[in-house]
Amino acid sequence: MQFAYIKHLAEIVAGEKVHDVIVAVPHFYSQFERDAVADAIEIAGLRTLALINDGTAVAVNYAMTRTFTIPEYHVIYDAGASSIRATVVSFTTDTKAKGTSAGSHILVAGVGHDRTTGGTELDRRLREILIENFNSKHKKNIREDKKGMAKLWKEAGRVKAILSANLDATATVRYCVPSPPAANTHPGVYTGRESGMGYRL
Repeated sequence: MQFAYIKHLAEIVAGEKVHDVIVAVPHFYSQFERDAVADAIEIAGLRTLALINDGTAVAVNYAMTRTFTIPEYHVIYDAGASSIRATVVSFTTDTKAKGTSAGSHILVAGVGHDRTTGGTELDRRLREILIENFNSKHKKNIREDKKGMAKLWKEAGRVKAILSANLDATATVRYCVPSPPAANTHPGVYTGRESGMGYRL
């Protein structure tokens, strides 16, 4: 279904029918997983020319409009929601060649991955830090409050985004857990004041 939609979008942009595709997949995909992708492509009415590793696809795209006067090594890093992948690539340009024979050479020097760690796991670990700090400061178990836990999850995602470009970040969650009911209120009716938190990570 996804490939059929992509085919539709490609045909709109190209203004013509699309029949053949080259699809990028994670380098850790097994043959079974690659076969499943190829089957999905066929069901969508497309013909698979090749399945290439996603790091290699990025390297090819990067080298298309560049020349490399000296050999260069680059790390292509992809931190997805459920996995992290890295590809080390070397780029060189044959400056002695002339005409159509001149071009850049791409060599994949190595690949690595972790299928158990990704953006979602980083969010979960950051939330655990916030939970421990909150429970320690307020002497309350935030885990018992679903709304509070949801707010901490959202804040963990925000902090992760900040830490992707900075060395530290401040986490602030307002109105996280209701305060105890005031003496002059009906049992179970909370006052407007609620506990908040702010920590330096």
